[in-house]
Amino acid sequence: MKVGKTFYARNRREWRAWLARHHKTVREIWLIYKMTARNRRFGMVQ
Repeated sequence: MKVGKTFYARNRREWRAWLARHHKTVREIWLIYKMTARNRRFGMVQ
């Protein structure tokens, strides 16, 4: 599998900001984030 462009989001706010700026221009992105117990608790990982 070929991995294209990636984006590392430290938190949900960074991810939402990136989406707001790029959702019309970027066709695909691989989202990378650190999986923690806090992320699970707040619904980032299901």
